[in-house]
Amino acid sequence: MKLYYNIQLREGENKMRISSIHVIILLFILSINLFASRTITSATLNGATAVTVATSDTVSAAVTVSITSNNNADRWRSTAWRVGSSGTYTCADTTNRNGSGTYTNTFNITAPASAGTYPVSFITYSDGSCSSDASTTYTMNNALTVYIDPTTYTQTRNFTLRQSLNARGDIRLIGNTVLCKSSNGGSTGTCVAP
Repeated sequence: MKLYYNIQLREGENKMRISSIHVIILLFILSINLFASRTITSATLNGATAVTVATSDTVSAAVTVSITSNNNADRWRSTAWRVGSSGTYTCADTTNRNGSGTYTNTFNITAPASAGTYPVSFITYSDGSCSSDASTTYTMNNALTVYIDPTTYTQTRNFTLRQSLNARGDIRLIGNTVLCKSSNGGSTGTCVAP
């Protein structure tokens, strides 16, 4: 009976050892997946951390990412970008990056049509359509200042409407510059110096 007990005890110890080894291996595998990542480490716009452009201009964005594993979930296939603090993201299908390393992808974004100073945010993904395994959002605060280009901005005045409202309807403006007034004080006539 004593011999049988020792055999049972030894089998139990072996089972315990096997269970402990399995748990250690499982924890190791999980720790690799938990600490493996694709992290945006920096970004630039037209080569700088802050840039000023005209409305609707094309801006070159360069996003740098550190990948610390060879997992498919950590590969880099696309980047979503957004100008402003709210609204939808636009997906850019970027160069495919696999495996551990530091990589930079460059793609174009578009400045808003309204003047102002905006944050620009980026999120990277493991697929080409910005839908799988999103990274943490990387935001460049006050990175994009947009102005209205005076060479393309024109403003016209309705002389008749403004005259009927007695609102200096005889002055013609382009942008913020007074160019002339109507020669006959009406909605027609030639442009003369005010």
